[in-house]
Amino acid sequence: MAEERGDGHRSGGARPDPASSSKRRSESMIRAAFRGLAGALDVAAIIASYYVAAWILPGIDHSDLTSHASWYADCVVLALAWLAGLSLLDLDSPRHWRRFAYAWPRAVFATGSATIAGFGLVELVTNVPDHVRYAVLIGSQVFAVLASAHRALLYRTIPRRAIERRLLLVGDAPGTAELRQALRRPEDPLMEYVGLVPLGDAPQDAKVMGPVFEPGELQEVVAREGVTDLVLCHRQPVPEVVARALSESALRGVSTPRLEEAYEEVTGKAAIFYFEDDEWLAGVRWVETNLYATKIKRALDVLVSLALLPLAVLIIAICAIAIKVDSPGPVFYTQRRIGLRGRRFTLVKLRTMIDVEEQGPRAGGDGLPEAKPRPDDPRITKVGRTLRAVSLDELPQLLLVLKGEMSLVGPRPEQPHLVERYQAEVPLYNQRHFVRPGLTGWAQVRQSYSESLDDVASKVQYDLYYISNLSMRLDVLILMKTIGVVILQPKRRTRRSRKPPEPPAEKGPRQP
Repeated sequence: MAEERGDGHRSGGARPDPASSSKRRSESMIRAAFRGLAGALDVAAIIASYYVAAWILPGIDHSDLTSHASWYADCVVLALAWLAGLSLLDLDSPRHWRRFAYAWPRAVFATGSATIAGFGLVELVTNVPDHVRYAVLIGSQVFAVLASAHRALLYRTIPRRAIERRLLLVGDAPGTAELRQALRRPEDPLMEYVGLVPLGDAPQDAKVMGPVFEPGELQEVVAREGVTDLVLCHRQPVPEVVARALSESALRGVSTPRLEEAYEEVTGKAAIFYFEDDEWLAGVRWVETNLYATKIKRALDVLVSLALLPLAVLIIAICAIAIKVDSPGPVFYTQRRIGLRGRRFTLVKLRTMIDVEEQGPRAGGDGLPEAKPRPDDPRITKVGRTLRAVSLDELPQLLLVLKGEMSLVGPRPEQPHLVERYQAEVPLYNQRHFVRPGLTGWAQVRQSYSESLDDVASKVQYDLYYISNLSMRLDVLILMKTIGVVILQPKRRTRRSRKPPEPPAEKGPRQP
């Protein structure tokens, strides 16, 4: 079944390239050299950032900083905190720094947050003078700029072949075509699709899945194409020639992820349609014993909520006055939702619409709740339109986070009657309740609206991916993406408002 490739080569007939192993070693040495150079530049950027901060501060000389008894120890602690912050957001990965506008805001957030955390550690040991504190705060942002700049320049000079991942699919089990489709626009821009080695009897369309190779060519293709990942997409015993090629490739450092693992990494979704229910459940039960999921995440929710509540209460009070002046009705809107382990709780929002009642949602043609109202929806008040634009109507839910009914990050809670329906129609829907619902979540920052049952299933895939990969890094990434979504939300709603208008709503609308 050797198919002719679009680049003029044929998939069969050639012997494995003897130079492939040396090429792989060369690429590994290039990556190691660039990582070492990036580390050296980080050290230089840290030193330079303190000098720049001392120069920026008026009336402060560098000797004024170094005269502080623990200045050098403080610098080391905070420098380690900055590097840990970059690592937490995976900002040492070349795939981010090929998009500077994407990575630089995250570097600023990482170093700023790490400075606050580092100060907490330093203050436990010594009292930091104000001029030292200001110097470090300025230095952290200078470091963010310098670290961003040298990474962006450095990683753009790395040969793409040395850092990209090249995936070859082995087998044609259900889901292989979906993975191929996802690889056309992967989550990681440095992922490349090499081709497919089918193991079944059904012929494969080279135009859709191509290039397609014979099983006997597997070892040759791995060597010639520089394959880094052999994705196992089979559900039956493999031929001896394939098993031998897989074994030898693994010894040479080629990864062998399963279809489900590759699908999740490429799409950011859980591969729930290719799992047996009990198989996925066995893999996600770790959240019940994981230290971060059970203890640290809850502690961070409480600390962040307490830190934000004073400002939130002030904003809520101002918004409440504006809501009462703008339109008649209550200040708050409440609705029953399903939370952790299926327990019911009362969700609270600031009212943004007129004639709000606590009632079930009006359903569209497919029985799903109607989409969020457009900016020109007459039910939205003037104040409500402003609150929705920046998501201030969600602020009262910080009290629910503090109470323990919600988390800062997690799946969004749904209404009881919708949960009953989705459990019957979407695989593993109920597993969303393994964790507390959140103010924001992976599904919210990746997908805007649920206007069909397919959209609901897609959001469940995102939610279950979040649960099975729950970590501090993912939580911080979601919070960062949420800030971006809030900033870009007006543009998204403007595009959405260009759709044809819907028929007028019935009297007594709900609060979406």
